[in-house]
Amino acid sequence: MVVKKERISKRVQRIAALLKACTPEELAQLVNLVPQLQEAQRFAKVEEEAIKHFRQVLTHKRDGAPLALDEPFLGGLTYREYLALSPEDEDALWERLFAEAEESLKDLEELEEADVRPDARLPTRRGGNPKWEPASNRALAP
Repeated sequence: MVVKKERISKRVQRIAALLKACTPEELAQLVNLVPQLQEAQRFAKVEEEAIKHFRQVLTHKRDGAPLALDEPFLGGLTYREYLALSPEDEDALWERLFAEAEESLKDLEELEEADVRPDARLPTRRGGNPKWEPASNRALAP
């Protein structure tokens, strides 16, 4: 995991300098005293694996084509615009996106349930073409 230098607090930098002077045995003792350090390390590994996975998925979806920085990406921004955001602007973008998502979910919660016959046919979209299938099949779909 890569952390930008300007986002690391002075306090964390001082702690890091102290840790660099520790022996491996002292570091092991520290991990025993502060189990969150071990959890953070596991999280970093999971994060790296997730990043690797999604890069592979994107590469596959793009048929191996390189990423074009001027393509639309997220929140009305291109990849280039997103990558140029300051940390504050990036945080604000994610806050806005999550707020919009929460608002969309509230709209879904207001929908009323309706009883349907077991043999009712419901529209689905698979492969881009509308397809009608019995409601009983939808319950079995993954």
